[in-house]
Amino acid sequence: MINLMKCEVLKARKSLPIKILTILIIVLSVAMAFSHLNYVGSPYVKELNIPLEGYNTFFSSMNDSATIELLGIMIASILVCTDFENRTIQSEISAGYSRLQILLSKVIVFGITFFFVYLPIPLLRATIQGLLYKFGREMTMETITHMALSFGVVILIGIAINTMTILLAFIIKKSVITIGASIVIITLVGNAFLSFGSVSDDFRGFLSKTPIGLSKYIAEGQYNSDVLFTATIISIASIVFMIILTYVIFRKLDLK
Repeated sequence: MINLMKCEVLKARKSLPIKILTILIIVLSVAMAFSHLNYVGSPYVKELNIPLEGYNTFFSSMNDSATIELLGIMIASILVCTDFENRTIQSEISAGYSRLQILLSKVIVFGITFFFVYLPIPLLRATIQGLLYKFGREMTMETITHMALSFGVVILIGIAINTMTILLAFIIKKSVITIGASIVIITLVGNAFLSFGSVSDDFRGFLSKTPIGLSKYIAEGQYNSDVLFTATIISIASIVFMIILTYVIFRKLDLK
């Protein structure tokens, strides 16, 4: 399992699509930070709800559920489907690795990759705006811990949401089709549910207990400890459930 994990990490590090995606995220984060700084002193800051302080920018940038979904969809599809297309998974099974070990290694490496690719979005924007404008909070250990825990929970939510992509990747095996199907199911259908939840309190309450609605739930709860704890429990439960479901399907999958 350890050797399998090392191979998965190495493949993720050498993946050209992942490298390109990371560079694009860094460029986009820097561009967004300077774009917001252009509004310093503007009378439209409050009207447009543009965060200028580094601290507020850090949390505001993590409220964008569409970015979390799309980034996760692309990473998961690349990591899983590429191995099917290159017949790497078939070779790993022939080498004696169990399908459960292969699945777990994929999920873990997806989580690690998603963490590092997504990190520049809140970190770079908060750093640039904090240095060039102001941070907005005293940089204490409590502040740093709260930011780190909040980011960790957002990563868990992203993993929970995109275990659906991992499931689809194991079924479809083709990256382009998997990305398309995931966008339809997770992003389009998910946003439709969120829109419906805005007019139905009961449905809104249900969505807040699912991975697709957690980003909005913790943002509305202002990332307080109780909200973060609830989101953590729901995310972990969802990840475990989807791993079990994916394993059941993967175990019966005929690999040719």
